[in-house]
Amino acid sequence: MAEEVEMAVRIPAWVREEASEETIILDWSIALALRKMQEYARQSEVYERRYNTTFGEFARRVMASSTENLDEWDDYVVWQGLHLAAEKWRKRYEELRACMR
Repeated sequence: MAEEVEMAVRIPAWVREEASEETIILDWSIALALRKMQEYARQSEVYERRYNTTFGEFARRVMASSTENLDEWDDYVVWQGLHLAAEKWRKRYEELRACMR
């Protein structure tokens, strides 16, 4: 389980009338994780369209190539970062969703 922190936030009274503090923070955290996951996935789609393949297939092709294509290598490094970031935020999203059960 991830480290937990305590914090104070000022919100309009009507928000507290709709949900508990825990629900508000959990919902906000879920929305944040989902937004970040989707943003990294959206950026990855540029490379999926460019190479008409998934990151995994592209990575295998770049690593297996006997010749070095610097443009593809640069794209691989960027795409890998996007892929890893999307995966990190997907895991965080799933962790937060599990807190709702």
